[in-house]
Amino acid sequence: MNERILIVEPDVDLARTLAYVFECHGYRPQVVGQGVAAIAAARAEPPHLVLGEYDLPDLRGPDLCATLRKSPECRDVLVVYVSARADEIDRVVAFEVGADDFVAKPFSVRELLLRVRALLRRVFVGHLDESELTDGPVRVSPDGHVTVAGQPALATPVEVAVLRVLMQQPERVFNRRELVLRAWGRAERVQERTVDCAVKRLRRKLGPAGEALETVRGVGFRWRRHFEADEPAPGVEPQNPRARKGTSTRGREAR
Repeated sequence: MNERILIVEPDVDLARTLAYVFECHGYRPQVVGQGVAAIAAARAEPPHLVLGEYDLPDLRGPDLCATLRKSPECRDVLVVYVSARADEIDRVVAFEVGADDFVAKPFSVRELLLRVRALLRRVFVGHLDESELTDGPVRVSPDGHVTVAGQPALATPVEVAVLRVLMQQPERVFNRRELVLRAWGRAERVQERTVDCAVKRLRRKLGPAGEALETVRGVGFRWRRHFEADEPAPGVEPQNPRARKGTSTRGREAR
């Protein structure tokens, strides 16, 4: 275990309680009370996970995660928000900027510990096939880095997990629940909107290659394989190898 957890919590008593609990379970907690200090600490020594209050005295709710995701040193850091604001819009905004989980206050410390442990286990132990995946210009390396035509796509760990699930079985349609179970490793409290946000971010980061991440209306998502110009796609007449049969809903949902 021994993973580093950066706790960003202005409530001193709660911060001490969380640090004590995580330390007792083998983690290395570090506590800061404000967002700017947290960003500086994360850049100086990137933690494995940031557990941050959504409403910080010096930063707007999503700014902590958004800033970390833009930092080369911290783009792979897991981010879990805790907040008394449990409105759907707050959760959606948090996931839009790249948060990996959102826990509403008041919460059970045991539940929070289990959710943090599940995230860290998925990323650092892994439950997905971690072999290299390549399709067209998109490559996912064994260590979880995504590139498009050789350029880094800066995908978060959750986004990489979603991409792996889809690319490992191209053309298969996964419903949202299947993606949650395979990419997040659990189903409780992970909402369908969370999956949509992850897909939306992936499409944006993959650029034109993100067109392969297709929405199947009313069902879920699939990865459409890239085909060479002389290779007909399944279900397409050989004399028109570039065409694809049927209409696409690619990009019409979860954008």
